[in-house]
Amino acid sequence: MARGNNISARRSFLIVRGHPVERLGLRLLRSTLMLALIVAAAAAVGAWADRPKVAVERPPALVPAAKPWSALVEISRRGRRLDGFRPVLTISSDGTSKSFQGREIAPGRYRVRVVFPYPGAYTYTVTVPSGAGTRGTITAFTPE
Repeated sequence: MARGNNISARRSFLIVRGHPVERLGLRLLRSTLMLALIVAAAAAVGAWADRPKVAVERPPALVPAAKPWSALVEISRRGRRLDGFRPVLTISSDGTSKSFQGREIAPGRYRVRVVFPYPGAYTYTVTVPSGAGTRGTITAFTPE
């Protein structure tokens, strides 16, 4: 009989303490959900950070208006040059904009021939189909 009372005491312990077995299951479920959220967040950050890097090689501060400027664009990811892209360089000034297509001259290097129609301050934006890009400012002057 003492043995039977001992089992009842154990059962009452489980009931009084709030079922340790059930609490363990809830902890495991919460831990699994937290781990899944952390992994998903890390994957999202990694995918965002893995976008191609677009850069204009040594853009000048001044260029002559109505004459071609040969912009060199480099596209890379994690230090490796990427080929097969079609960069577009768009210049904007006073509410008007004009776009120019780039041509690949070497793996990851592209040449874009840009002509600024009139003197003044311009902003330029280089974009690629993946959404990556860069921007800057440049001034076109009247050549003498």
